[in-house]
Amino acid sequence: MEIDTESSPPLRHEATPRFSWGTKLNFEERLRNNRDLQESNDDLDSKTTGSLSIAGLFLSSPRRQHPRWELFTELKLEREGVYKEGRGKTEDSTRLYLKNGYIIFRDFMSPSLRLQIGRQRFKDFREWVYDDNLDAIRLIYEIDRLELHLSYSSNVFDPGDAKDKIKNIILYGTYQAWKKDQAAFYIVDRHGDDPDLNPTAPRTALTFVGVSWKGKSIKNQRYWLEAASVTGEEGGKNVRGYGFDVGWTSRFKYRFRPAFTIGYAYGSGDADPDDNRDTTFRQTGLQDNAAKLSGRVKAEQYGEIFEPELSNLMVSTFSFGLRPIEKGSLELVYHHFQQVWTLQNGENELRNVGIRPNPSGESRHLGDEIDLYLGWALSEDLRIEAITGVFIPGSAFPNSDAAYLGKIEVEYAF
Repeated sequence: MEIDTESSPPLRHEATPRFSWGTKLNFEERLRNNRDLQESNDDLDSKTTGSLSIAGLFLSSPRRQHPRWELFTELKLEREGVYKEGRGKTEDSTRLYLKNGYIIFRDFMSPSLRLQIGRQRFKDFREWVYDDNLDAIRLIYEIDRLELHLSYSSNVFDPGDAKDKIKNIILYGTYQAWKKDQAAFYIVDRHGDDPDLNPTAPRTALTFVGVSWKGKSIKNQRYWLEAASVTGEEGGKNVRGYGFDVGWTSRFKYRFRPAFTIGYAYGSGDADPDDNRDTTFRQTGLQDNAAKLSGRVKAEQYGEIFEPELSNLMVSTFSFGLRPIEKGSLELVYHHFQQVWTLQNGENELRNVGIRPNPSGESRHLGDEIDLYLGWALSEDLRIEAITGVFIPGSAFPNSDAAYLGKIEVEYAF
């Protein structure tokens, strides 16, 4: 089981037949260096984060009596310190906030229907569509092998910026095609045209339509497919773009259970940025792009350092993993990044990328990244992960130096 800092604590303590609770501690130390790709500049930064999550579930009746409703609440106390080279401690904050708080009504007008109201997590299996905690009203319909989620959501209580106030209407459905294969389809409609934000700002109204497939019905094989299109309006332009992500993992029954993964992702770009049409693909803005490949550690699908949004981009991924011990894994991952379209006499800004400079436009080769993941579940309650990586700039970043990252995470549930 991988560390997921966004997951709720397991509810291992039953105080009464109607109330159970659990707690979880997380610690993360992250070190990044040379994100500006210039070793002559001092830009090393480190971040230390510690958090304590406490969650409780209250049922209308004992579980064996099929409770009609359940109330879930999760509070998180988080402390974060950031140190930047040459400037000392630049951030030191502590906050207590409601991470999740919702009520679920079961058998809502039908035995197959549930109603969930409140702050809740939205997550798909590769976090390619969404992984976010939103204030929402969600209807869940479940019958046989089909499950449908229809929701209306935003951030109502503590929005950080204008993007948090975007309204979302989401239809997400899954179908269990075979015992170990699942298909999904979705429509995500996002509108950011609230006049309270900025009446003069360009309207944002995007609709994403997509499908996905994950499976492991073939023995010792795992595979996935993500594909989506985006249409609408953003930045005063008509948007028409598409993207996809496919991959395959093969595991072999040799010593240490070696596994190989190959993947390819593509997000369309825009060959003519001066017209009124933008054919660049962008993701929903709710995504996290994190999932397991062959190891026990959840990896950033497009690199721990470069970490881009899949937009005007091609990413080739190869990995080799081992399970040297029963509850531990070692995995080496390589990514190769290329732009779809470049502009020699224009802006080549990348969307939501982990490095600072923009590509020159003289080459499509953005660079290569190598990441090493180590994961170890010492027990059911205690897990440790260590990640290190290097990003080597391509010819799109002339006269540039490599960037580095190191990270360790510890999770303890009790």
